[in-house]
Amino acid sequence: MKAVHQMFQQSELAPVNLSIAVVTVEKIPTSVELAADVVNASALFTKFTNWVEAKTSKWDFSLRLTGLDICTDSNCDVQAYSLLNSVCNSTHGESTALIEGRDLGFGVSFIVAREIARSLNTPYDANGNNNCDAIEFIMSSELIRLGDAPYPVTWSSCSITSLNANIPNFACLNSTNTASASMLNISDVMPGQVWNSQDQCKAALGPTYTPVINNQLCEQLKCNKARLYNPVNTHPALDGTYCKPDKWCIQGVCVAWAGAIALPSTQSAAWSQWEEGSCKESCVNNSIAVKPWIRECEGENVELSCSGIGPSAIYDNCSATVTTAQKCIAANIVPIETFAISVCNESNILDSSVSKDPYLYINIDEALACKVHCKAANSATTYLDVHETFPDGTPCFITGDVQQFCQGGVCSALAVSDGGWTAWTVSVSCDGKCQDETMQTPKKVYTRSCTNPP
Repeated sequence: MKAVHQMFQQSELAPVNLSIAVVTVEKIPTSVELAADVVNASALFTKFTNWVEAKTSKWDFSLRLTGLDICTDSNCDVQAYSLLNSVCNSTHGESTALIEGRDLGFGVSFIVAREIARSLNTPYDANGNNNCDAIEFIMSSELIRLGDAPYPVTWSSCSITSLNANIPNFACLNSTNTASASMLNISDVMPGQVWNSQDQCKAALGPTYTPVINNQLCEQLKCNKARLYNPVNTHPALDGTYCKPDKWCIQGVCVAWAGAIALPSTQSAAWSQWEEGSCKESCVNNSIAVKPWIRECEGENVELSCSGIGPSAIYDNCSATVTTAQKCIAANIVPIETFAISVCNESNILDSSVSKDPYLYINIDEALACKVHCKAANSATTYLDVHETFPDGTPCFITGDVQQFCQGGVCSALAVSDGGWTAWTVSVSCDGKCQDETMQTPKKVYTRSCTNPP
């Protein structure tokens, strides 16, 4: 709801900006459900409004998010159901909206904002209601789907005129008799500062997706995962999402921070402490068991690019100490080509532009050897990187008489590279007393750490 609140704070709506706060969240009881995966929107809306009407606590507007496929008559291209001009109705339950919240992630916030505006007597754009574009703005009368471009992030001039004229007429919004009156302590923190681009990808598509950081992030957040060649379009990054140094997304555009809200804090990118992984043997022919040491580049509101000596991961050959539980079962060991074929088959299911046929760079191109490539569906000579790597410990290239192995998607020799020391930092600062009552001179203890694992 932070994202919805932010939409009603857009400067074009001033001075009648509407504040949105969540009063209560409840799980809908089974008695308010309909026993079907595809349901009539009107019937589900009626059951919900009757349930809301029986509540003793009050609020200005209620919202039901459902994973059901809602339909009106024979039309299932429906994402919401609400009543025009319903806020402050004497029938409290009708001041509500039914929202189909499936497969949109934070994109559902645009639908919620649209239905709240509709309840404030602001009609959908076009379709005989006004002369504004039917697709371009929040009050779009069209379906909003992941990947839509352009995605509606601002209000049309028609909606601005309507909201500015109508909001002051809803007296209940200024009432102190509802529970929300004491809860409108809304933080100025923008939604993109609460949920970064990685959080947004996970919410829209699942935990294995990561953001593609590019110049279009604010307009259209793209997310990728292993075994996909083409990233998946989602929705514009939430307002406040970091996009470039000293810039954040606002209404689909990467801009410098402005306004009364304090500039977001930053934390310089830096390596985390090394963490020791477990020894593991892959199920690819001729592989060796390896144990990783991994560190992460961490930061806040900065580009995650860590400078300094050393890699983000190094690997030890642990074949001599691998346990039975860490070994691959002999029957599951497959040739490298078979592993690549299985990846391309799965990639083809996810993305039809990828064929089921792999192309191996093993012992051909050191830089590409550990990345699985599949032939393009429309070209036998075009090879696509499907963002999947061969398992750690897979033999990938020979330089002279040195065998190299895949390590975190990179083909290199299993040799711990020389590291270096980090800069000295103060770890303890003592005043004139510290642990020694006779010590008069302030003392500081400086520490540094090795950039390679212990």
